[in-house]
Amino acid sequence: MRTLLAALILAAVSSTAQAAVYLSAGYRQSATNAGFTVVSSKGVSGGISVDLGSYIRLGYTYEDSIQKLSGYEDPTSNTTPIDTATGYKRTRPIGSDIHTIAHSIDLQVVLYPGTTITPYLIGGVAYKDTKTITVDPGTGELLYSHPKPTPEPQGGIGLQIQLNAACSFTLQYIVSQGMVFTPIPGADPLAPQVKKTTDGSGSVGLKYKI
Repeated sequence: MRTLLAALILAAVSSTAQAAVYLSAGYRQSATNAGFTVVSSKGVSGGISVDLGSYIRLGYTYEDSIQKLSGYEDPTSNTTPIDTATGYKRTRPIGSDIHTIAHSIDLQVVLYPGTTITPYLIGGVAYKDTKTITVDPGTGELLYSHPKPTPEPQGGIGLQIQLNAACSFTLQYIVSQGMVFTPIPGADPLAPQVKKTTDGSGSVGLKYKI
């Protein structure tokens, strides 16, 4: 990933006189109320990209995000214990923090190079490093998880709105590959079943032409 980033920066420097180079910054935030739990997330990103022609742009993006889960254990879950004193299921507090650092290399293909609005497609690869801290609802113990990061494909769509000659506003939605860990009953909790899933991320940002 560092080699690719160095190559991109070199291409940007060598192409300044021939093609446009862009710096970008973005922010995203969301909150979801899901019954007994609340999921909130926020993240910041920064990047650099360079035109490879009128319709193709090569870019690198760095994103740092954190997701928080708070609330109570679902009392309808089969794993929720029954309080012997009341006969009802015991609803225990839960919580977790998921910290993700992502590096991505993308090609952007312009669908229509408008003077004000420019839609484009995004395709590339993302390298996600995710660390999770979970509070055990029964003991209050902190459980740590740090799976080995691997490169994953990603793709999406974006819209660039030109504000002036140098600055533009961007909207992006990117879909990438993620993983879900499910504990196996009676097995080591540190060796869960792993399933691949799809992660979606929407963001807004500013792009500056240098």
